[in-house]
Amino acid sequence: MTASKPTNVLEGNLASEPKYRQANSERQARIVFRVVHNERYFDRQSQQWLDGRKTTVDVSFYGPAADGIAKKMNDHPDIFVKGAKVIAFGKVAEPGAYLSDDGQPRSRMAMLGRRIVPDQIANAERALNAQRKDAMQWMTAAPAVTPVAQAAPGQTYVGGFAAPLM
Repeated sequence: MTASKPTNVLEGNLASEPKYRQANSERQARIVFRVVHNERYFDRQSQQWLDGRKTTVDVSFYGPAADGIAKKMNDHPDIFVKGAKVIAFGKVAEPGAYLSDDGQPRSRMAMLGRRIVPDQIANAERALNAQRKDAMQWMTAAPAVTPVAQAAPGQTYVGGFAAPLM
């Protein structure tokens, strides 16, 4: 007979840098990833992509799992950064209740994590698009000062040198 573990999968972006709390004599280590998923849909009437529901989930790891993830983050500091796309596996936990800034009771969805991995394809694509955008801005930017604008009255630039007009 085999045992099965019900597992939930969450795909989204890190809304903030992960928060790591080291173990001490009173509590075990803990690391929390805040993952946000924004639904988007295409509206045929307006012919535009629109934002749908936004879901935020705190994915928590405890004990040796938290220490292992913290070690990986130390070895590779650019993997789990704000905005990075991740895929988390785990089970749904009791939502965390809190009071908002205006005093209203709120709750946040929570997941007890088993595994979290970066979505390397999506993150590489995002980095490539950012490089392309930077390159396009550099290529289309006008020079700050043109050589002709620096020429003194009665002079022109020939081959990069000021020369008197004849």
